[in-house]
Amino acid sequence: MAGPFALPVPAWRLGQQSQRKRKRNEETQPERSPSPEADNTPTPSHLPSDSINPLSHSPSTLRQFAVAGLSPEEEVPSKIYPGFPHKSLPPDWRSGDSRGRRSRTRSRSRMSAIGSGSEADVDTDASESHRRKEEDVLTSSSARIKHLNTMVAILHRCLHAGDITRAKRAFSLLIRTKDVDIRLNEMWTIGTEILMRDGEEQRREEASRLEQGSTGVEDEDRSDPTSKSPARWGSASNIDKVRSYLEGLIQQHPYDPHLTRLTSAVDFWPALFSIEIYNIDAECRRALHRLDQQSESAAADDDNDSEPPPLSPGSEEDPESQIQRREHGRREVHWAGRDEVRSEAQTAAQQIAARMDQLMENAPYATHVELLRLRGMLALWLGDLYLSSRFLDTNGLEDRLQGLSLSGTVHRDVSDRDRDALRQRADELEKARCFFERLMEKGGELEPWLLKFVDPDDERDGDVSSLLS
Repeated sequence: MAGPFALPVPAWRLGQQSQRKRKRNEETQPERSPSPEADNTPTPSHLPSDSINPLSHSPSTLRQFAVAGLSPEEEVPSKIYPGFPHKSLPPDWRSGDSRGRRSRTRSRSRMSAIGSGSEADVDTDASESHRRKEEDVLTSSSARIKHLNTMVAILHRCLHAGDITRAKRAFSLLIRTKDVDIRLNEMWTIGTEILMRDGEEQRREEASRLEQGSTGVEDEDRSDPTSKSPARWGSASNIDKVRSYLEGLIQQHPYDPHLTRLTSAVDFWPALFSIEIYNIDAECRRALHRLDQQSESAAADDDNDSEPPPLSPGSEEDPESQIQRREHGRREVHWAGRDEVRSEAQTAAQQIAARMDQLMENAPYATHVELLRLRGMLALWLGDLYLSSRFLDTNGLEDRLQGLSLSGTVHRDVSDRDRDALRQRADELEKARCFFERLMEKGGELEPWLLKFVDPDDERDGDVSSLLS
């Protein structure tokens, strides 16, 4: 019985081959009467040439046959040659003479059984025993598959309900069974999600207690959507566990050029880099949001202060100028804090970019479409992180440009530091263009807003280029 979700079990584990029964017509089968001619020539098979598993070998036996180079139509060697595999097969075991000797041996055994009057009893007992064994195997396999289907359904239900603890337990039980292949049906991605969301219930309960304990103005602040920290998927404290999990899969399932359809390291690497980049970006946005909240709170406290700042002895500066000077100092502190956060994010992103460049020096990663796309997007983000917060605020630019052209938006009076930042950003944009061009050469498709980076007629940052000269 198939469950509501795809079961990550190989087909040969399901025992599908052993469930296919051959229909035999006992009336049309030739009688098994020994003849002198049959002893000297190979016995021809009365089965059609396209018969599937005519001897009803089990799935595990078929796998061993494939490794040994035997066909499903042949018998198990250990049944014909006692002592095999500890004793080697005779040199002519595949020849007609060997088959003739085996046939003569079976004929003599049948004749002796007929002489004793026990051939019918022996055949009946053997067939009955074989049938009971097959039924036991099928019953056990069916019960096991039903149990696995139930576990997979529980796993998805718990993930949907946010019960990560039970989902983690169900996933652990599944991957410990010999039947489950974690590479099938994207089962490995579920493990990534469980590890990334681990501890979600505790964080949710803690947030609920904080909301219940807050009163007055704090309640009003928490109800304001702009005051809440940006939502993110998972937790930054789990990124090390996710990295270890994916690196383990990369070591266990390396890329095989002869089995390109199998899930392997070529699928795990993009997932690892994507999660690491997402984590850096999410933590950067949350840190910048906290700085903005602190700056707004400090500005509100200054506005509530009705007393003008005291004048310095002998100072001719009026109170309005002192207020502007304090406001400018507060902005400087705010810009410095934002630049520190962006610098940390830039350092972490550069480390990921270096790892990606090293990996993409070799095949098949050098032409992997998703890695090329991800590396180009990372170059765009790195280019934006070079720009200082003062430069962005002064020119009325957003903090997250995503490679946006600065033509016509930058003031002419830029500092040397900003000039160097613009030059470094232009270098990153050129890298992104190269990666996107390689992606399109390999048949990949770009989002519409990214096409401008590979269009030779698009003059990116035309006005900014004049500032760099």
